[in-house]
Amino acid sequence: MASKRIPLTYAIYAEMKHMADARSKDSAEALVFDCTSLGIITGPSASEYTQKTHSKVEIHKYPSGKEVAKPCLDEDFILFDIKHRRINQISEATMKSVH
Repeated sequence: MASKRIPLTYAIYAEMKHMADARSKDSAEALVFDCTSLGIITGPSASEYTQKTHSKVEIHKYPSGKEVAKPCLDEDFILFDIKHRRINQISEATMKSVH
């Protein structure tokens, strides 16, 4: 489709794995590789999971008329700092301490 970007190739995915393996399991490289792997396995499309708000559940309506709730509100995630303490209030300031 013309609106799609260049697909993720096996070579790129293999390099992402190599970069993740070279770092700790808590590194940004490992996180990106894990998130990419999840996307490859589950194959979600943005219309099914992304929202424009952080606190209100949005409903996606397919052309068939079927409606589904989009997941992933802020409270769906539990975040921790580098000392494994739970971050209870999500804000721009506290996001900087997420590990």
